[in-house]
Amino acid sequence: YPVDFASAGSSQIGGNIGTNAGGIKVIKYGMTRNWVLGLTVVTGKGDILRLNKGMVKNATGYALQHLFIGGEGTLGLVTEAEIKLERQPQNLQVLVLGVP
Repeated sequence: YPVDFASAGSSQIGGNIGTNAGGIKVIKYGMTRNWVLGLTVVTGKGDILRLNKGMVKNATGYALQHLFIGGEGTLGLVTEAEIKLERQPQNLQVLVLGVP
């Protein structure tokens, strides 16, 4: 999960999903929504919804998990999330170039 936040030391994955956080590397990696593969949500009526669990691509209907990502908990409480991961870069090199 490479999305990088300014508040990385204090933010939690539930808050990131609830706000669809993007962070400072949003141009490269996208928003949190792009990294969530599936959710389990409890609605206000107590119904348990398992949305897109284990499926990488679902083209047969509406992607309901996207309604809950960024909904800030107003549509339901996210109890489980399946997140796509990415390997850490092996070598990171920084180049600083000063041009007069």
